[in-house]
Amino acid sequence: MLVRRILIAAIAVLAVTGAATAEPTMSLTWTSTTGSGTPGGNTIVAEPGNVLRLLVSAVAGPGGLTFASVSVGWDAGDLTGSNAAECPAPENMNSPVCTDGGTGPDPPGMEPFVPGVDIDNGAGSASSFDAGGITPFYDSIVVGAIEFEVEQSATTETLNVFYVPGIDSVNGGTGSVFYPEGSAYVVIPEPGDADLIRVGLGALGILGRRRRRAPSRSP
Repeated sequence: MLVRRILIAAIAVLAVTGAATAEPTMSLTWTSTTGSGTPGGNTIVAEPGNVLRLLVSAVAGPGGLTFASVSVGWDAGDLTGSNAAECPAPENMNSPVCTDGGTGPDPPGMEPFVPGVDIDNGAGSASSFDAGGITPFYDSIVVGAIEFEVEQSATTETLNVFYVPGIDSVNGGTGSVFYPEGSAYVVIPEPGDADLIRVGLGALGILGRRRRRAPSRSP
């Protein structure tokens, strides 16, 4: 049952992110692990003691992006956050400045408004990853990265984007304000389930790549 719930949830997320939208979206991506899980998506298989790195990005809609300030929450005690960075390297070629999609334009790009991220492991939160500027980005703001150690109490963990009132938001190219949702998952397999979960997530990864490579169709 656990495996079925995980795969159904992952398929639903893929279907939503594959649909066109006029609004910015959030992307939470696992980029590395000290365990045997496969990075590259928003769901990763792990076990206690593994250290995982999560990338936080705001992805532009047609109107572009001028600002992103977001926070991340998780179950306190099950994951321990550390090493948070804004406009992180190597994803941003001019770190600690955010560049569009990580590769351009040249500096000044977008810079953190308030440098530093407050990690509160007692509350299970990291706030706020932020960067903004005048010239809109039309790809993405790779705004933050944070590492997590998986604790012995962890089961299947969900991490969610949240917005500190009066501080956090995602702003479009014309100043429109949005609060897009975003989630990431850490799966601690039950005995005998690890291989099945990896196969299922691998198949979803192939499907996601095919979606991205498919040519766009004119209306």
